[in-house]
Amino acid sequence: MTPAQLAAKYGLTVSGARVGLKDYVGQLWGRRHFILA
Repeated sequence: MTPAQLAAKYGLTVSGARVGLKDYVGQLWGRRHFILA
């Protein structure tokens, strides 16, 4: 099995890849309590 196939099989993504703005804002909102603390 190639590395690309293994990554696809386990749902891995590129480390350091940027997410879209909508996803980023969603992650930020989900972590708001931690950020404020």
